[in-house]
Amino acid sequence: MDAMMKINCDFDAGRITGNDAACKVLANLETKNIEQLEQLSEELRDELSRFIDGYCPGARSTSQRYPSADQVELAKTWLERTAKM
Repeated sequence: MDAMMKINCDFDAGRITGNDAACKVLANLETKNIEQLEQLSEELRDELSRFIDGYCPGARSTSQRYPSADQVELAKTWLERTAKM
């Protein structure tokens, strides 16, 4: 199981919050694995959208790696593209 699917499973099982799951997904996001977002549950995609809408560049997390502006923009573009399909 890859990292994205483990995050999705942990979220679906209630082991992590939607905000934490979105943060982890985005922090692991790279151009080469962008298509893995297709495998995420609709609920987690909604959490990603909420996180992106409230994203504050330069913010930090004490418990995990915080996504970069580039990672957030990559996911935002992907979500917008898939919403038009």
